[in-house]
This record gives sequence, structure tokens and C-alpha cells, in this order.
Amino acid sequence: MPTVLKTENLSKRYIISHLGIQNQRNFREEIAHRVKSIFKRNTRHFPYKTKESFWALDDVNLEIEQGNRVAIIGSNGAGKSTLLKILSRITGPSAGVVKIKGRVACLLEVGTGFHDELTGRENIFLNGAILGMRKIEIQKRFDEIVTFADVEQFLDVPVKRYSSGMRVRLAFAVAAHLESEILIVDEVLAVGDAAFQKKCIGKMQSLSTGTGRTVLFVSHNISAVKSLCESGILLDHGRVASTGNIDEVTSDYLGRAYTGSESLEWNNVPMPIDFAGDAYVQRIAVVNSKGVLAERFLDHKESYIVKIETSILRESDNLAFFLAVYTNDQQLLLLSDIHDSFDSRGWKLKEGNAVISVPLPVNLLMSNHYKLEISCVVHYKKWFLAPQSEHQLPFYIKPKDFNAMGYDMDSHPYTGSKRPGFLAGNLEWSISYN
Repeated sequence: MPTVLKTENLSKRYIISHLGIQNQRNFREEIAHRVKSIFKRNTRHFPYKTKESFWALDDVNLEIEQGNRVAIIGSNGAGKSTLLKILSRITGPSAGVVKIKGRVACLLEVGTGFHDELTGRENIFLNGAILGMRKIEIQKRFDEIVTFADVEQFLDVPVKRYSSGMRVRLAFAVAAHLESEILIVDEVLAVGDAAFQKKCIGKMQSLSTGTGRTVLFVSHNISAVKSLCESGILLDHGRVASTGNIDEVTSDYLGRAYTGSESLEWNNVPMPIDFAGDAYVQRIAVVNSKGVLAERFLDHKESYIVKIETSILRESDNLAFFLAVYTNDQQLLLLSDIHDSFDSRGWKLKEGNAVISVPLPVNLLMSNHYKLEISCVVHYKKWFLAPQSEHQLPFYIKPKDFNAMGYDMDSHPYTGSKRPGFLAGNLEWSISYN
């Protein structure tokens, strides 16, 4: 496929000013100086500035072919938005060259190109014109844009009355229906609800496969990135850290976010008052089949067990432990409690020190970013055991290796595309002959 976008040694520098004060004084000296300045013109208090250079992009070299769906990922401040603004011609580079073949439609900020006092109908024509559409093109696509944005009822209402979600729906609809060769979408889709995000991703997929449009997509939602994009670009402090297959790039990104030194373990879980008389948890840890403490990156070939080291302070039939696994965007994948293995009728946790164990079935999970949640219920009150934010501990399943047949276990053997869903489906099959 022909190359539609290429950057050569692309760099962007910003000058940052720092305001300082000459001849630093204490509070009493400052008051005296201000009083004197009333009578003496030459004793005014002058600030001074220091400047430094900040390279938001540093020697970026990229080459993107027509029809590719490319994710641009990285932590905050990595240079993603700066790169998109240069590609969209909103700002110019400090050094280097950008070569673009075709028309670009971009959606970088909520409501970009909208006028608050104009109606939704009028803003469709205004925004379309800003994106390079002729009036006859907008009229031709008008009904499709309105239907996709789902704003028929508010079409003649000023957009200053619109919610941020409505603005995003309308802005994306206009950008997506512009007959451009390249569509650039920043993090703004996060403003929309889950149904609209899914609708937008489906639209971008159809634009790429059906019309050969190139899509550049920036998002921190790894699930959305992997569902849409085939390849990725990881930026780190303004430089290209890695490029290539989307699974490899997202793995690299998460690997930088969660280093291998971080273990799946927490100790001395704080006890709420309501639980103090029933149980105390000393330690929770995820270990492999050899009993070695696991780190954030888990291998699908390995077996892992969650161990809860606890002291049961008194025999109780109202005490239960739970394990839950969530996706990165908080979809519940798995929930299990201790009663799955023990009959709840007449069953009690006995007094004494105990180690409660439960498997963590990583072999059933696709390579992706997940969150582990361990909780306890005493007398129908829930207690989250992990002290991390949102009571969850993040972990990542490494990409699966190629098997003997030569295809990735996360992909379909015949189509080569990604398997849908979150579960890997590595089930035990058997054949018997009569």
C-alpha cells in the first residue's frame, strides 16, 4: 500500500519561562521595601524571568501506509497531542519534515470548530467547512451525520445547551463523514458513553476496511486500542520508543507502566472495626506453581494461586472470601467465592490460623491488562482487602507464543484476525474413535 504519512526527524520545542525574584527578602524586609517604593521611584520591585527549552517531540521518524489503523499511545506528557497537532497542521514543527498525501480530518478537543451561539444544524456546516468540506458535500452527508450523532431532537438548539457527550457525538459524526484520506482522533471519545464509543470504533473500522482510510487513534483505553488498531506507536518523552504490532507495542507500554519489580503481594491489611472481632489478614500473595511470588506480568503457560494468610478469631458462618477479575475498563470477567468449593449449608470457618488458596486462571485470559480484587464479607458487610486505589491490583497477561501450527493463540488460525472476547478458550479437547 502507498505511504500517506511520513515524518523525518520531526521535533517540536517549546520555551518555558520561570518567574523568579531578585534579592529575596523576608516578610519584614518586603513590607519596608514596599513602603519605601511609594516615595522613591527607583526602588520598585522587578521580577525576572529564566527560560529553558522543552522538547515535546525529539527526532520522530514515522511512515504510515494507506488503510492502516494506528494507535499512538504513551503516558501523559509523552508528546502524543503535540504530534497530532503537527499532523493536523494546527501548529508547526521546530525542525524536521512532515509529508502528508491527502486530506486530513481531525477530532482533537471537545467542541473544536463549534460556535456556542449557533445551532447544531449551523455548526455542522461550520465544522464541515473548517475540516475542508464543500457545502454540497455537507448537504449530501447531512442526514447521515445527524443520524449517527443522534441529535435530531436538538438540531435547532444552540450547542451551548449541549452536554460534552452531545458535542463529541456531533463532532465525530462530521469528521467521520468527511471524505478524507486520514482521520485523526484524540482521547475525546472517552467523554462519550460506552455504547457511543463502541459505535465510533465500529465506524472507524468500516472506514479503514471499506474506503481505505487511514486512522490515527490516541487513547489510554488499551481494550479500545487493541479492538480497533492493527499497529501501534509508543511515544516516551517525545521520542519513538517502539513501533509495530499492536500487541507488542501495548505490552511494551504496560511494561513501562508496571515494572517487573512490582510484586502481586500486600501485607498487614488494615482491619475495619466491623471485622475486628472475626478475622485478621496478615498477607495476600499470588504465587506460581513453585511457590515463587509473582510479578505484575503473568505467563499464560504458568499456573498461579492466590494465597490469603489469615487468622480466624472466632468460628463463623457469616465469613466469606471473594476473588474477582476485571478488565482495565472495569468489566467484570470472573467472580468466585469460597462457597463455590464448600457447601454453605452448615459450613463454618473454624477458629485459628489458616491459608486460603484459590487458582487464578490466567490460561483462560487473552493477553491484556486486568485488575485483581480480593474481598471479604462478614455479616453481609463487604471489606476490600487490597489497599491500592479502587481496591484493585493491576496485572498483565503476556502475549501468547506461536504454537506448533505457526499462529498466535490470541488469533484465529485461518483468518489471522484477533479472536473476539476476553477469554482465550484454551480448553482441553479429546477425540475417541469407535
